[in-house]
Amino acid sequence: MLAALSTADIRFIIVGGLAVGAHGHPRATKHIDLVPDPSPDNLRRLAELLAELDYVIAGADEFEPDELVLPNFEGLAAGGRWVLQTKLGRLDVLQRLEPVITYDALDAEAIEDEVFGVRVRFCGYHHLVEMKRAAGRDQDRLDLAKLEAIRDET
Repeated sequence: MLAALSTADIRFIIVGGLAVGAHGHPRATKHIDLVPDPSPDNLRRLAELLAELDYVIAGADEFEPDELVLPNFEGLAAGGRWVLQTKLGRLDVLQRLEPVITYDALDAEAIEDEVFGVRVRFCGYHHLVEMKRAAGRDQDRLDLAKLEAIRDET
């Protein structure tokens, strides 16, 4: 998935479980959470890639066809969020974060690392902590405890 995103020249920042790993606590996760750069050209490239990846929207059966917003250019430009199953695995496209953090703010503090030979940008530590605190799920609390312990050790 990361290679496909990179090859398609899509700008994005990873948040969630993979970002936890980038900040020192690698843990298993079954998907990629990403925030795309909202520029129109980037969203067009993302929409094209998603179509090529034969996505299926998780939970789509709960909506009437006319209620469902698709992750095409129009849906992405409107700022939607999706949990997608693709032929390369699960991808969560997040354009509205809790707490509210803009792409530009994420971009300003993002860190970069290499994952499986692909240069990838991850949200900065403070943004990751903000998002984990806001989500407040059990896994988020565990992630925060591990990240804080790592910071205390270093």
